[in-house]
Amino acid sequence: TRGSPGYVPPELLQAETGSPSTATPKSDVYGFGVVLFELLTGKKAIGDYYPEEKEATLVSWVRGLVRKNQSSRAIDPKIRDTGSESQMEEALKIGYLCTADLPSKRPSMQQVVGLLKDIEPVPI
Repeated sequence: TRGSPGYVPPELLQAETGSPSTATPKSDVYGFGVVLFELLTGKKAIGDYYPEEKEATLVSWVRGLVRKNQSSRAIDPKIRDTGSESQMEEALKIGYLCTADLPSKRPSMQQVVGLLKDIEPVPI
């Protein structure tokens, strides 16, 4: 199956015509990265407004900010003060890894779980 727009990884979009494209665990990791971006930014995967960008997708917008070391600009103002901003930025970086263009560059879901566990909890 093709999947929902905005969650489909590049390799399934670019599949050659005539050859069926098959979802893999790495394409699921990509979709998980998109969901992380949605949760942290408060924006939809496609068709939303991405400030100061001509980018058409959430993935391209957030990845651009992470590359420029400006990931804090992507965090939804509604959640910014509800917890540690550095933890939110770490989660965006995990989403960045999950949404790499090449499947071989994406972590496994097991690695993603480890990365998420490594985000230090805030002491109470």
